[in-house]
Amino acid sequence: METGSYRVSFQGAVFGLYTMTVKVGGIHVPGSPFPSRVVVTPGIPNALQSVIVSDIPVILRAGQTGLVVVELRDEFGITVVDGTYVEAYSAKFFDPPGLKLLPPQKEALANSDGTYNIIIPSTMTQSGSYGMQVFVYGTEIGQSPVNITVTAGLVYPASCRHRPMSVGEQYTHLVAGVTGQFLIDVRDIYYNPVLYDPRRDIGMVVTVEGPSVVPTKLIDLLEGIMEPNYIITRTGLYRVMITVADVPISGVPFFVTVTHAIFDPSTSYANFSGGDYKVAGDIATFSLQCHDRFGNIADSSGAAFSASAAPDVAYFGAEEAARVAIVNGRLDYGSFGYYDGTISLTRSGQYLVSVTFENIHVRDSPLPLFITTQVPDALRSTARGVGLVKAYAGELATFEIISRDRYSNPVSRGGFQFDVTIASPTFQARPQTYDPNTGIYLVFYTIEWPSRYQITISTGGVEIAGSPSTVEISLPLPPVPVVGVFAPFGAAITVMFDVSTNQGGVFESASCDAIFQAQSAAILGDGCTLTWSTSRELLIQMGSGATVLPGDDLSIRFDVIRNTKETSYFAAGSVRVEEPPNPFSPRVIIDGPRRVGSCDNLVLDSRH
Repeated sequence: METGSYRVSFQGAVFGLYTMTVKVGGIHVPGSPFPSRVVVTPGIPNALQSVIVSDIPVILRAGQTGLVVVELRDEFGITVVDGTYVEAYSAKFFDPPGLKLLPPQKEALANSDGTYNIIIPSTMTQSGSYGMQVFVYGTEIGQSPVNITVTAGLVYPASCRHRPMSVGEQYTHLVAGVTGQFLIDVRDIYYNPVLYDPRRDIGMVVTVEGPSVVPTKLIDLLEGIMEPNYIITRTGLYRVMITVADVPISGVPFFVTVTHAIFDPSTSYANFSGGDYKVAGDIATFSLQCHDRFGNIADSSGAAFSASAAPDVAYFGAEEAARVAIVNGRLDYGSFGYYDGTISLTRSGQYLVSVTFENIHVRDSPLPLFITTQVPDALRSTARGVGLVKAYAGELATFEIISRDRYSNPVSRGGFQFDVTIASPTFQARPQTYDPNTGIYLVFYTIEWPSRYQITISTGGVEIAGSPSTVEISLPLPPVPVVGVFAPFGAAITVMFDVSTNQGGVFESASCDAIFQAQSAAILGDGCTLTWSTSRELLIQMGSGATVLPGDDLSIRFDVIRNTKETSYFAAGSVRVEEPPNPFSPRVIIDGPRRVGSCDNLVLDSRH
């Protein structure tokens, strides 16, 4: 200055405590350096220097109020803290297409530190990314626009809903065994998709209730969509319930109708009406119901099943079964996989009925079917046995009646009446019939008088095949002695007869002349005795002086031996005595002096 003084001026950028240094010619003037407090007054807020001091980007839940804090600074970056520049800044949203947002709100007063709050309104309920511009005196600040991310809120059951996998797809009607699928939109109260968060279990449960127990599986598709999967194998109506934290979602419960799968012959089922026993010639009825592979009744749309009956080899035997023809049955379609079947067999016995579709057997096929006989038919029944043609007077005679039905099957059960008469012009017998419940009847009779008799057999008033027949009743042949054999020790002879005898009236012991003629009794020795071991076996104990030898004939008296009932002629003729099959060898015993001279006589006697 003209007075020699100097004015020092400077522009401070930051207020605070400074050290002032004044030098002249490089030498401090007195008092230099000296402290000086510089107080810098902020200027007008500047857009390029103003900043946002709160966290960015801003992340909010839908419906939540947000906050952006702005710090106004002047052109030197000095914070404007006097709080009088509320009107200096402003903010607005970029409006998304088709969406009008309420503007952000400015608080009327500055914060205690001189910053300013911009309130993001809670009306921002649609999740997504938004942009908010911040201005200072109409110029956008450097951090503008601010990115605001609005995320979905908590799952709100009433906002969740189920829908098909694709537009127009039907998911309330299923086929048994096919995987059931649909989608669940997981939404918050504002219908925003709630995205997958592995840290949080939203508590969603899907239950399917109906005729069977149905497990379900939930698949999170990570886009706010859940996909339930389940498989139902039993037909019927099922109730589907979906809850979140035990609260039902929108549109539940809903119902799913499950229909049968395609019919499966191997699980279809046939059975005979009224059991598996039928009468020969009758029409055996059976039914067939088609099922799918899960056992559900299934419609076959009239598919062509076949039925045939073959003889059971285990019953008939291989050779006989080969002669029995296979019989085809008939199947008539009713409705919804149901068939009425018929088959008729005339040969009695065990059969196996095969019910098939394209050579595939239905369940339990082949089915056993036993064909029993009808009642006896007189024209097919017959009689057999010796007693039909000959018999002996006074002896029991028998024959059999073979009952057969109209198809010539042997009737295998009893309980039917057969009338039998045996008569001659002068005599009528009283036959007896025994029924062992086998279909074969045993007839017994005894006639005392030799003659020709007529046998008549009938049932239901009709004579059987071969009736009447003639039987010759004659006197029985006499007993015949067939063999006589010496006993091994030689002192006895056994005589065998071909039939039982009356023992010649000897029931204890008697002399030999009671049975044998005098000449034969003589060679059997004095005191010879007879005893019967059985009614066919005669034992002769020879007496002293017996001279009978192997090859001799013993003649029987003509008026002694008859059959047991004494209805035959008297036995006659003789029996030849044979050597024993294993005779005893003789043993020589010499009783005499120990020494015999060379000229002495030695006499040996073997008569005793």
